[in-house]
Amino acid sequence: QLLTQSRLKMNYFEAEFNKVELLINNGKFELAFTKLNNIIDNNKINEKEIAEVLNLKGVIVDAYAPYLNEFPDEGGLFYFAKALNYDEKNIGALFNIINSFNRHDLKKSYILSQKELFFKAYETLKNVVYSQLDTALKSEVDEFQSTYIYLKSI
Repeated sequence: QLLTQSRLKMNYFEAEFNKVELLINNGKFELAFTKLNNIIDNNKINEKEIAEVLNLKGVIVDAYAPYLNEFPDEGGLFYFAKALNYDEKNIGALFNIINSFNRHDLKKSYILSQKELFFKAYETLKNVVYSQLDTALKSEVDEFQSTYIYLKSI
C-alpha cells in the first residue's frame, strides 16, 4: 500500500507539473503561477517536489512575468532561495541563483545584500554536487569563480 501511495503522489505531481509547463508554453503565466500555488496547497507532494515548484515560480517571475512577483527587486531570487529550504541540492535553484548574479548589476544594493545566497549556491555546486554534473554544467559553475572571488573581496 505504501508503494501505491508513493506512486500516486509522484503521478499527481508529474501530471500537475506537466499542466503548468503547458500553461507557460502558451503564455498563461498567471494561471501557471496559481496552479503552482495550488500544487503546494494540496499537500500531496514531498519536499523535493515543493523545491521544484518554488524554483519554477522563480523562473516565471524572473524570465516571463515579473509583474507577478511580490518582491520586485528580487527577480526570482526569493523563490530560488525558498526552494533550497526544501532541497538544498536542487540543481535548478542553485544554478538560477548564481545566474541571477550574472544577469543583475552587481553594484545594486539589493544584489550585494544577497551575496551570502550566492556563496551558498556556488559552494554547494562546487563542493557538494559538482561530481554529479555533466561537463557543460561543470564549466558553467567554473565560470562563476571570478564572481565568487569578487563578491568575497567586497
